[in-house]
Amino acid sequence: MRIINMIDNYNEMCDMTQIQGKFNAYKCYTEKYPDLYDGIFKYFYMTDISNLQSMIEQCDFNSCLAKAKENINNGIVDKIVNTVNKTIKLLNYHGDFDLYIGLDLGMHGGVALPANHGNPYAYIGIDRNISESTVESLIPHELNHMVRGAILQNIDMFDFTERVISEGLGTYCPVAFRYGSCDFDLTIEIVAEVMGLPINKTMELMNNKNSLEKAVVNEFGTPLTAEKMSQFFMWSGDDATQYPLSGYFIGMYIIHDLITKGYTICELTAMSSQDIYQNYTK
Repeated sequence: MRIINMIDNYNEMCDMTQIQGKFNAYKCYTEKYPDLYDGIFKYFYMTDISNLQSMIEQCDFNSCLAKAKENINNGIVDKIVNTVNKTIKLLNYHGDFDLYIGLDLGMHGGVALPANHGNPYAYIGIDRNISESTVESLIPHELNHMVRGAILQNIDMFDFTERVISEGLGTYCPVAFRYGSCDFDLTIEIVAEVMGLPINKTMELMNNKNSLEKAVVNEFGTPLTAEKMSQFFMWSGDDATQYPLSGYFIGMYIIHDLITKGYTICELTAMSSQDIYQNYTK
């Protein structure tokens, strides 16, 4: 594991905003990490940096930097590295990879995206409030994505089926990390915790699981569009939104069903999405 700490370059970027302006300083910052930001712009923001100028200008970089320093002082980075090591052991992964201890726009806790070249990588954002409980949910989720991508390679994250299965694996991995891969019911509390949802939104999902599964499965075999991304995989925190993150939720239940049938999280992480769904429907 190679650890890449981004805070010094971020600190320099904050200083350079006074000279270059926010957008240009941020652009120069991202160019120092091409492997990382090629994936972030393509798969996370799903647009070119030029289309993010308004969002970049609104970001309080100094606030993000202050939160990162607070997390470092509170021992969160040590907790991140320790949890990464435990997760890699859980997933029985022995390959090289890069771990970015990073700062960006304070919008995402972590990403693990297909690498165009170089080592597989995971980015963990320390530019936002992070608790030890958050670390134990976030790290197994992102490391599962990284390991799956490294094993299978050429995963198409713009395929709707693959996105549901991959996010299901990522969402279930913290369950395996905390409780082990065994036959037990997913309680509302467990689901809420690993999905980062309040109890009332989690109850909405669980009470409507069958209809939500039909809606999700109906999209299998289709491309992942921005509209589908918004409907099934994003949530702004608005309480009026019904069934948030249903793509994650149904994917997690597909994985949980197979775990109860005797599969392990390691086996499923290395299995194609088509084979996973085929085994689920047997």
